[in-house]
Amino acid sequence: MLTAELDLARYTVWLESQTDFAGWRDAARRLALNEVRPEDIGWRVAAGSDRPQSDLP
Repeated sequence: MLTAELDLARYTVWLESQTDFAGWRDAARRLALNEVRPEDIGWRVAAGSDRPQSDLP
């Protein structure tokens, strides 16, 4: 049975892998420059090549 996940994050960042430091750093800088609060960010790791586009400001 699938479990539902409630995501209240305003922005979702998709990283290429769990060790995608460059992707994390770029996204974190862009979000910080736009004064996005940490609690408004959802961090995800792409499971495959069909990941959605990031909705960063």
